[in-house]
Amino acid sequence: KIFQLFLLCQRQSLKTLAKEAHMQYYAILAAVAAAATQQTLPAPRAAAAPLVKNDKDTTTDEVCVIITGFDTEDTVGDAVASVLGQTHSNLKIVFVDDGSRDATRCAVEHALEGDDRGHSVVALPANTPGGVGSVANKGMDACPATSNYVAFLDADDVMAKTALAQLVEAAQTNDADVVLGDWFRYDQNTHKQLPPYDLKVTSSLPRDTAFTVEQHPQVLRASPVPWRKLYGADYLRTNDVKFPTGDHFFEDNAFHWRALTASKDAKVAYTGTPVVAHTVGDARQTTAGIDGADAEKLGGYFPNLNAIAAELLADKAPSFLLREFASFLSRSKWIVSRQQDPKLRAKFARILQRTARDFVDAAATYVPREDLLSEFEDNDHVKFFGDDEAPRVELSVVIPTKDAGKQITALLTSLTNVPLATEVFVVDDGSTDDTVEAVQKFRGKHDNVYLLRDGVSKGAGRARNRAAPLRDGAFTVYVDADDLVDAHALGAAVRELRANDDADLLFFPYQIDQSGTKRSMWDKDQAAFARGRAAATADERKAAALSLTNYPWNRVARTAALNGVQFGATRVNNDVRFHWGSIAASRDVAFSEKTTPVVTHRKGYTQTITDIASSTRLEAFAALAETRDALGAEFLQTNGAAFDRFARDLVVWAAPKIPAANKGEALQKCLDAKIDAATCSRAFGTVAAQPTKCVAHQHPVRAIRLLEMDTPLAAYSYSFSYDVSTAQPTSSPTPTPIIAVEVTSTVAGVTADAFQNTVFVDAFKTTVAAAITGVDADMVTNLRVDGVPVNRRLTGGVEVTYEIVVPAATAAASGYDDVDALSSGVSTSLEAAADTFVEEVKNEVATIAAAAPVGSPEAAEAAAAATHAEAI
Repeated sequence: KIFQLFLLCQRQSLKTLAKEAHMQYYAILAAVAAAATQQTLPAPRAAAAPLVKNDKDTTTDEVCVIITGFDTEDTVGDAVASVLGQTHSNLKIVFVDDGSRDATRCAVEHALEGDDRGHSVVALPANTPGGVGSVANKGMDACPATSNYVAFLDADDVMAKTALAQLVEAAQTNDADVVLGDWFRYDQNTHKQLPPYDLKVTSSLPRDTAFTVEQHPQVLRASPVPWRKLYGADYLRTNDVKFPTGDHFFEDNAFHWRALTASKDAKVAYTGTPVVAHTVGDARQTTAGIDGADAEKLGGYFPNLNAIAAELLADKAPSFLLREFASFLSRSKWIVSRQQDPKLRAKFARILQRTARDFVDAAATYVPREDLLSEFEDNDHVKFFGDDEAPRVELSVVIPTKDAGKQITALLTSLTNVPLATEVFVVDDGSTDDTVEAVQKFRGKHDNVYLLRDGVSKGAGRARNRAAPLRDGAFTVYVDADDLVDAHALGAAVRELRANDDADLLFFPYQIDQSGTKRSMWDKDQAAFARGRAAATADERKAAALSLTNYPWNRVARTAALNGVQFGATRVNNDVRFHWGSIAASRDVAFSEKTTPVVTHRKGYTQTITDIASSTRLEAFAALAETRDALGAEFLQTNGAAFDRFARDLVVWAAPKIPAANKGEALQKCLDAKIDAATCSRAFGTVAAQPTKCVAHQHPVRAIRLLEMDTPLAAYSYSFSYDVSTAQPTSSPTPTPIIAVEVTSTVAGVTADAFQNTVFVDAFKTTVAAAITGVDADMVTNLRVDGVPVNRRLTGGVEVTYEIVVPAATAAASGYDDVDALSSGVSTSLEAAADTFVEEVKNEVATIAAAAPVGSPEAAEAAAAATHAEAI
């Protein structure tokens, strides 16, 4: 009916409108069409207008842009360039290098060279476990106090040129604490632009006006990614909004909820302007490829669900938020359905069921239970609340393994004799022998054994962390794959800890098997046991525990006490963080009164990480720095001296294992890890390695991005104006009546050079003509290229203006009675052809190329045209 009304207006009055009003009319009609079909159109612009709508700095407010990256030397320069080129110029970049091993930091410094706006680079000593939570928090801490707003960007994404200007303008206009922008996905493998997956949600939000989460709670269902948002810096600081940390992904979910619900008065705004092109299809991305055999990595979803639930309940959130989170739980079943292993699928279902039950039980204090249950639809309600869950597990055993096929079966067999309800996680860290086959064979007969796999070795610490979100046991113990366990002694240790209501950790005795010769615990550990057993206070017992060798398998822990405790990310000494962190997190610790060794630690049978003497040992300093950072100032205020002694002892122990060629580098890393200078110089000399001059490494850049993007443009798009005129063709003695429309096409991915190529131009004109009834290629004329890419490595596409000039007689024969009819025909035809336009250009180029004689200038031109066509 709306269309009929507009068509009636057109028939009755359009011919009487001034030429300028025609374009306004068509803009209105396009907007109505968009509303009627629930589509989002770019803002109307005149023919041949530049892509950038806002090229002025709209504000003096400072934006801190946090870019995080790990091994992104080939893309980070583009990300930085897209921020430096913002029309909003009052900004500071904080780049946080997450322990990159390539030239990422050099690429950033090269990109920042010559820009004096006070940018900074924060280099972390090693890659942090999990997603970007820890890294992003470091970036927020490094933002200047003068910053008014905070924005984020991944190192393989780019910002639209006017992104910050439009986000800041929306924040100012609406006094908003959080502003959401639009985005699109760029698949680097197919080179296609893909729409965001949350269009249904964002299309329901009001645009360019402030609202609260209570008014529009569906905003919580929008994509949680932080890089499509602008945050008020004071808002984040005042409400202590931080990312959760841990060796798991999906941390942006918890940050999204926290940022939007930290204050009941928080104002939110949504602007439909695309602000970021987000790369997908890169194996280096934190959640890339989490599907199929890797689906157990989705276990990292659970800690974030728990973090959101804990905050909502602690804050006594209003009923609408509790109901919205219940709905979120209901919609989280996808992490269960992704599991291919039936055992893991059942485990994921049990954990999600328990998470939902616990939340509903707790939230029912604040909102009627039936209101919460209503968020779980029929089948979901049965899945979450219908059947009793499986019996509770008492003990979770986690075994990291790499190339331990000869020993793993013996260990697993011994664990079947533990006199407790036990589950066993074997986490394979990229084995190349028959370890996986041995575990698969064993677990076929034992339902309580789970296999988690990682195709690339990341170290035993990361392997142990993988199992943490999936533990069901009330108690947890870690065992190395090549060690042996006395099952009954382990059961006794668990019972001993269970009987101690005050302690969260129980340390038990072990023995050493040195190439067949057995001995009791190391002397220093025997002394620590004696002190611990005799200690009168929790602090004294914990002090004794801290002096033990940092083996992770010499203790059993209450699983609840290990929430937030993790192993380090380094390949060596990753157990340092767990050793200190687990003791720091415990209310109290205990030392077993039993004398039977629970674990036999085998040495000399195979090479272990402890035996490695190579440059890898340099990571010991990162392990110390990571642990110091995780422990925090409060713990170190009391135990700092003990940690310093431990660090000095570790440096002295590691020094002989570091090659002489790396001594200078070791000295610098030792000092950076805050080890005292005397210890560092005794171990490594006094001459630190000189920093290598930063040279930008040239790498092929993946064809990503439309730096000048203003909307998620299709590869081919158009706008048009028109006029009626009379031309005087040079070959005709008399004027020929014509009608004409002028079209502006935006062709993404190519440079202006493409339109200097005659074959490409011919293919382009032929494709335009083929799309429009009654138009031949020679009627597509007067091509003009306006605008070129702003960056030689990133092409934002070019705008090509051309005219479609049709003889009046031909137009009449094709049903174009007047210029309005022709313009309508061009509009409809080009719209219909847009999806296939690029492919048709390629086909036309191929046809011309096939007809060109081999070795001819025409063939060379056609080959160049094919390159342009592929670039679109």
